Amino acid sequence: QAGPEALASVGWTLLDLNGDGRKELLISPVQVQNGKATGQEIYALYTEKDGKAFLVQEGTTRNCFALMNGGLLKHSGSGGAMMQVLGICGLSADGTLVWHDYWFTDSKNEAHEIGYYWNDKGTIDKKASQEIPQAAFEKAEEALARVGNVQVHRVKADGLQTAHGLQNRDVAHPVRAEGDQIGGSRQAHQ
Repeated sequence: QAGPEALASVGWTLLDLNGDGRKELLISPVQVQNGKATGQEIYALYTEKDGKAFLVQEGTTRNCFALMNGGLLKHSGSGGAMMQVLGICGLSADGTLVWHDYWFTDSKNEAHEIGYYWNDKGTIDKKASQEIPQAAFEKAEEALARVGNVQVHRVKADGLQTAHGLQNRDVAHPVRAEGDQIGGSRQAHQ
């Protein structure tokens, strides 16, 4: 897409993700559902540092972020055929990502068997991670796949406009499916 069509497919919303009283800017692709502009994937996340906009994170095709409940972000990515990454993080007061859970797959030996790993550091480092069963990784993957959409403002070629039917840009965050337990301690991943 180019020109006005490209702009019409991008949206934004302002949400206080970390409870510090300052709203972060989330830029997202837009889909219109039931007359409301919604988005899930985050193209870019900005916060305020020293009175200026500060880029916290950009999403790419292989490095996607989406908004979850409680100001948390879902991360999914790929580093190639054997490497899949999933994570849950939040935003600290200083504008950095704080990882709660970070799952990834990687080759675990010379025979290229797939290993499943978890840490709370947000790093693809097998030595700093706990190897977990495949079923634990798949449970996290299934739960994170159910993250919903958030309402956003649409960007139009003639300037910023609110999408039809959007009442309030401080919308409730999408929620996990009831009963999902996808975060937690090392013991939860065994």
